[in-house]
Amino acid sequence: MSGVNNPILEKFCLEPKDEVSNIKKSYEEHFSLNSSKTYKPRLVLFDLFRIKKFAISSKDYVDEKDFFVSISEMLYAYSAFYASSCILVLDSNNKINEHTTGSLIVYFVSDDMCAILSLYYRQNQDNTIEWIDQLNTCEQIDIKSKDSSVNKVVEMLFVHTHINPPFTKNQLLSYYSVKKYKFKSFRDLKTSYINYDIEG
Repeated sequence: MSGVNNPILEKFCLEPKDEVSNIKKSYEEHFSLNSSKTYKPRLVLFDLFRIKKFAISSKDYVDEKDFFVSISEMLYAYSAFYASSCILVLDSNNKINEHTTGSLIVYFVSDDMCAILSLYYRQNQDNTIEWIDQLNTCEQIDIKSKDSSVNKVVEMLFVHTHINPPFTKNQLLSYYSVKKYKFKSFRDLKTSYINYDIEG
């Protein structure tokens, strides 16, 4: 599993290989059931001890602007939940010779560093995913860089890992339920919120 073995990833979570394995399984299950639908962005937050505490997946979005708005809204949880690191998962694919190939872009982020893991795959005609592990890459970048080549997502990650919490946890959770974000707590959040998700 080229790239996954980079020791820098252990600075963000205790078991990066397990997290990557979970990400792959999630994508495989998504594609087997919804091959025509976009894989929505996912965010996982970790505490000071690099233990997973909260996860959220994006609401539906209609265009590129709404896509980035959704990512930003999810990232407000970083400060509200006093996270120390996070993993953001985005899908990037394109058509080559009538086969769909691409990569899951996995951002491992804290307030002082960022590593970008690219997990390459091929979508088969039988709705299965073939992982091309030999192409995987892991790049450490300076999250504070002012270089214009740094992409928009990294800029957003820098902002959201350095702001003071503009919202409380219960405000965000209530908002997430209104907007149909899907979220899950792995630890007691010690907060309450209004659940507007009437579908459960």
